[in-house]
Amino acid sequence: IQSSLRCSFKKNMIVEVIDKYRVSNMRVGKISEVIGGRLRINYENTTGEHFWVHHTSELIHPVGWSHEIGHELEATEEYRSEIAKILETNLYPATIPTADYFCNVEKISKIDEQFKEGQKLEAVDPLEMSRICPATIGKVLKDGYFMLSIDGSSVEDRSDWFCYHSSSRLIFPINFCKINKIPLSPPIGYRGDFQWDKYLLETNSVYAPKDLFQIIKKKTINPFFVGMKVEAVDMMAPHLVCVATIAELADSLIRVHFDGWGEDFEQWIDCQSPNIYPIGWCELVGYKLEPPKPPEQENSESTKTRAKKPTNRKSNKRKRIT
Repeated sequence: IQSSLRCSFKKNMIVEVIDKYRVSNMRVGKISEVIGGRLRINYENTTGEHFWVHHTSELIHPVGWSHEIGHELEATEEYRSEIAKILETNLYPATIPTADYFCNVEKISKIDEQFKEGQKLEAVDPLEMSRICPATIGKVLKDGYFMLSIDGSSVEDRSDWFCYHSSSRLIFPINFCKINKIPLSPPIGYRGDFQWDKYLLETNSVYAPKDLFQIIKKKTINPFFVGMKVEAVDMMAPHLVCVATIAELADSLIRVHFDGWGEDFEQWIDCQSPNIYPIGWCELVGYKLEPPKPPEQENSESTKTRAKKPTNRKSNKRKRIT
């Protein structure tokens, strides 16, 4: 708890943050509120639109990050010009946090083997986190980052490609699900029994080597057990922290069940995620806790501020973050 409360970010600081409407993009944001290490970030040049995130999240970065690694950024020319001057002079005003404010990712040596475009792997679907799916590295960026697409679900304009770092613990080597006896969701529309050997031949693809993955290189003891009660962020509506139960374990992963809600709302997260808290955390920091949905609400309109996922997905259009 204490570590989650230690936060150096202040109100009015400027950061680069994921675009919740187009997750393949970053946007410029200004911090408007800090509660218990969680940041409310208002998108610049958009009235009323904001995004909640933990201060150690991989979804926020220092100004200039997008330019440095080659990520798409929605920003004005004025912003780009100002940031170029700051990076050139290394003079940071009080509203521009330096890189040491942010979560440090593992440095990738140029001599080490790295992920390559076109390689296949397994990944938690960032837009439907109850699913772990076959995925493809669509584009390699700098400093160990790459854009990932979920097989069978990606839209034509690539707006749902998601940026991961090589050290992410939500990407896995092929057959991770099989080894851990959890379901792997095949690409939408895939016919027949999904087997990786067969799929690689069908798609004329290669898999990412096992020893590239953080979950393999650095084993973590999972301290949770099934049935534990927690308070957890709904990653598809990250302004919500909800009463939840640990439903399943797989290596360092935990499957979070939001009490009163169906399996479609469950989410796979890493046991070291900053988005899961002990009971009483919301009361301690003064953040609203979403109670379980009462049984009588099962057939009524959702109290969560995102639409319920369909139980039978017939299209490749996925949800967006709200």
